Amino acid sequence: MGRAVIKTDRLLLRPFVQDDAPAIVDGIGDLAVARWLRTVPIPYRLEDAETFLASVEGDEGQIWAIEGEAGLCGVIGTDEELGYWLRQDHWGRGLVTEAARAVLADWFSNPDAPPITSGYFDGNARSAGVLGKLGFGKRGTQTLHCQALDQDVLSHRMILTPEQYHAMHPWIIHTKRLTLRPLGQHDLETLVAMAGVDPVARNLLSVPVPWPLDEAARWVELSRWRGRLGFRLGIERDGVLIGSVGLGRRERGGGATTMYFLSQDHWGQGYATEAMAAFLPAAAERFALTEILADHFADNPASGRVLQKLGFERIGEKSGGSAARVEDAPLILYRLSLTQ
Repeated sequence: MGRAVIKTDRLLLRPFVQDDAPAIVDGIGDLAVARWLRTVPIPYRLEDAETFLASVEGDEGQIWAIEGEAGLCGVIGTDEELGYWLRQDHWGRGLVTEAARAVLADWFSNPDAPPITSGYFDGNARSAGVLGKLGFGKRGTQTLHCQALDQDVLSHRMILTPEQYHAMHPWIIHTKRLTLRPLGQHDLETLVAMAGVDPVARNLLSVPVPWPLDEAARWVELSRWRGRLGFRLGIERDGVLIGSVGLGRRERGGGATTMYFLSQDHWGQGYATEAMAAFLPAAAERFALTEILADHFADNPASGRVLQKLGFERIGEKSGGSAARVEDAPLILYRLSLTQ
């Protein structure tokens, strides 16, 4: 369940109150509105609005009243699928798109959120345009009954997956000197030149020397930003990629593992500490983490100093390998507790 109240630039999405009934009748009782909805009778009476209000009681975070400057002007919900309506005199101002973007941001803020579906009746170009702007793709068609028209109507079924949503809404973090943003295939040549050399690759798990371009492409694809753990972000300085940070897939409980690297010519300038000091708190909040684990090879003490600056505590040692090392080597293990 999402947030009960959501604010946008022009709108307040809020729970319903009993006093909303007349405004609902006034808005949805218009055939120009009701003809695009499935289960709205015409005429639409006050008792219909009261029945609706009783049916959504306790559904805060799944269905909202859309309130503008003049009061309630529509409804939007995700209880079964993304659905909405708006008073006719508010059409053409982008209000539904604004409300839907906020609701979808709330929906996909959950890393485990499933795809969300929606749809529109044939001929409803406005709703088709809204769903297109939001990133929905075609899923098929089916015939549904429209109560207001008392006839069957062709419905275009639409779907928005987490991958589609997060591709349109990349996670970007800014610091004083750096920008953290999703990696893409356009970064391959820079990544290979930066990480596929021994001083960097020997401190990473899966990067060999040399690093073939096709292997780097798989590395980027496997860790692409999808809104869930198991991703890497690039670190940019003045528009140039200089490194990467990432979070591994969730282990037991609310934990995750982190990693980072910088190109060799950017070592010793505080970039790793700056990037991680912004990245880790933001990630902890976004993914509700209780701890973050990290490690470094014993012959890379500079990485340990960075982790200690960030509050990590040393918790042990083990042996580990790297695609750029001939033999396993000692690893120093760290833990950052986020429950204190």
